Amino acid sequence: MRKAIALLVYILLSVLLIGAVFHFFTALPGVVDTTIILLIISGLILVMSFIGLKLSDQKNTYRSILFISVCSFFFFIYDGFIGFSKNDIVLNSDGNELAASLYLPSKKVCPCPGVVFVHGSGPMTRNEYRYFAKKFAKKGIISLIYDKRGTGGSRGYLYSGGYNSYAKDAANVFEYLTSIETVSAKGFIGFSEGEWVIPMAYSFLKDKPDFMVIVGASGLSPAGQVNEEIEIRLREKGFSDEEISEALDINEAVYNFQRKGIKKDSLLSVLSKRSDQPLVTEAEDIPTNEYELGEYADYEWWRGVMDIDPKGLWEKIDPSKINLLFIKGELDKSYAGRAEERIRSFFSESVQSQVEFRQFKNADHMMLEWPLGERVPPPVFTDGYIKTLIEWIMCKPSAKSGLIFTLV
Repeated sequence: MRKAIALLVYILLSVLLIGAVFHFFTALPGVVDTTIILLIISGLILVMSFIGLKLSDQKNTYRSILFISVCSFFFFIYDGFIGFSKNDIVLNSDGNELAASLYLPSKKVCPCPGVVFVHGSGPMTRNEYRYFAKKFAKKGIISLIYDKRGTGGSRGYLYSGGYNSYAKDAANVFEYLTSIETVSAKGFIGFSEGEWVIPMAYSFLKDKPDFMVIVGASGLSPAGQVNEEIEIRLREKGFSDEEISEALDINEAVYNFQRKGIKKDSLLSVLSKRSDQPLVTEAEDIPTNEYELGEYADYEWWRGVMDIDPKGLWEKIDPSKINLLFIKGELDKSYAGRAEERIRSFFSESVQSQVEFRQFKNADHMMLEWPLGERVPPPVFTDGYIKTLIEWIMCKPSAKSGLIFTLV
């Protein structure tokens, strides 16, 4: 019994140590609520230490372990639950209920800036941004996160209305943020797909945001972004310009079928001959058979969004009246330099200098670095990324009050 308890305690201590490393030095907390896991482990060690203290002769050892477990338990309570408050709410948008969470600073530092987090592509929930919301609230930024329609606790169908529907949801969530009396400067942070959704949401709003941050924008349509990703991917793998051009021609033929449903037989003939060739397989995004092609061709959502040009959305926004920040990783699968040039061109020359850009050298599309090799976990958030977000938001004045905030 004593040996079993000792073995279990040392295993749990090892897991706690490894978990703490992942919690503090990787991006894992952005995906999994590591705080809860580490609290449970600390609690188990605490209980087992009490038992060991009663049964074992090694009193001092178990007292030390007990002390460590108590300290870690209360530390993770502080880290995960102190410094902010969280309110779960339900908002109405376009006939659907959206499940959301509001994170408020616990210190009396308000009025505070407030931000709505807007999702990237796919079935994403507010859990994707829980980590950021906590960080921001602890620094004095009111944060509002929500489940995308049709995901998590939100009603509706994810692919029912394209970016226009997502933009209405973001706008309605933003309107709730503006109703909070303690919010002064207010804005959006959008990831990837947010490049198209946020300027659409802006057009729906009467009370305009004071700032907008976009992470991972390409300055292209969704279809154009995929083409650029194919180009980069093949170039990195050593394909020639001629081969890359051929791959893009094949993908453009796929796009033409997806748009109009024409020339299916000739396209399938090309894909059947090319499906097992590196030119297509290494591109990754080109369909290789009729099932994949049909899956996308019947996908009304993709057909409705694939050619949305961000220029037409962003050129309606005046950077002299709203603070704009675009963040890009240089290892993103769309060129960071080209993206900046394209996005600046959306605005008149007189205000282009007021659009801010930050590039992070070793970061990918979601601002992650992979120290153990590409896509080998665990990733880490690139150095300075979260700090940049917080400091930039805190330093942006409210259009109403002119307040500039200080870090807490």
